Amino acid sequence: MKERFSVSMDEDLTKWLDKLADEKIFSSRSHALEFCVKQISKIGIKNIVLMHWGTGEAEPVFIQKSEVEALDSFAKARSISRGEAVKVLINQGMKDES
Repeated sequence: MKERFSVSMDEDLTKWLDKLADEKIFSSRSHALEFCVKQISKIGIKNIVLMHWGTGEAEPVFIQKSEVEALDSFAKARSISRGEAVKVLINQGMKDES
């Protein structure tokens, strides 16, 4: 049995969902949302990192198990936490792009 609930979403995303339904990619907004949630559930919550970019802002970033293992190895080699390792790698990446 499917459960009904309401969703609030940015207008641009709603228009995009409607376009997908109009193009018959999904049969409806509900079908599109259900598909997306199923895909995220298959990825697994352990493979999703919430990156906090600013006050009250968070964005999910999807990572693979091998990337988590590499991150943990990096952190262990430096005796730092996983969170600190992420900060170091992001900062290093930003310096490399300059």
